[in-house]
Amino acid sequence: TATVRAYPNDTYYFINWTENGNVVSTQSDYSFQVTGDRHLVATFAQSCYVVAVDIEPREGGEVFGAGNYVEGTTCRLEAQAALGYVFSNWTDNGMEISYEPELSFVVDSDRHLVANFKIAYYDIRLLADPEDGGEVHGSGSFTYGEMVYIKAIPNENYFFINWTEDGHEVSQSPTYEFEVHGDRTLVAHFYYYDGVSENEKTWSVYPNPTEGVVRMQGLPQSVVKVFDANGKLLFSRTVSEEQSLDLSCYPSGCYLLEIQSAEGSHWEKVIKR
Repeated sequence: TATVRAYPNDTYYFINWTENGNVVSTQSDYSFQVTGDRHLVATFAQSCYVVAVDIEPREGGEVFGAGNYVEGTTCRLEAQAALGYVFSNWTDNGMEISYEPELSFVVDSDRHLVANFKIAYYDIRLLADPEDGGEVHGSGSFTYGEMVYIKAIPNENYFFINWTEDGHEVSQSPTYEFEVHGDRTLVAHFYYYDGVSENEKTWSVYPNPTEGVVRMQGLPQSVVKVFDANGKLLFSRTVSEEQSLDLSCYPSGCYLLEIQSAEGSHWEKVIKR
């Protein structure tokens, strides 16, 4: 009687003994009666473990890297949040093991992990420029896709110009509605105008509001500068007596006229329909 024994190395395990491609034993110790020459093969395989991942909630995102791993190799998992969600943490048997979306570990056993996501909240921040120019309402934290309504209310002797974000105009209406897709900081711009001049005004600007043409009556020799609601100079003209300005080629909105004469500077707000 002969006995053969198979000893797996580290990270391997024994599968079976075969002879001529046929399995003769699945035991690492194999005994048999010798009746002739024999050629036996001990078959081994590397230890392989399963890394499984659940996603909570299922619509919260995706995970890459789960599957079968040979013992001693490194598993690298990556969690990617879906729109409207952010990654929260990794848990193993209910225990938190990491707050980073990328997780690496050496595989030495089966693992069943959970990638946890949560609904994302985005901050809508509102500012007034200048601060005493008026009130802004509607700021707060909102979920992705939620509709937000913001409003600017000018204080006395101020009027609303526009809303801007990162220096770019987003609306000329004091009430602005939009869908939340991320954090935003919006600035409501106001312009101060008390309608009072140091010198008594002896001229008039009409009609106001206007369909396009603005007439000025009784105006002394003056330089008139026309600005849009963003403070951009559109054009400048020297006028006297009865003159007119044509705003027909400009869009509807608020315009400012700076009238400079020997009497000083005066401002007029003109609304174009």
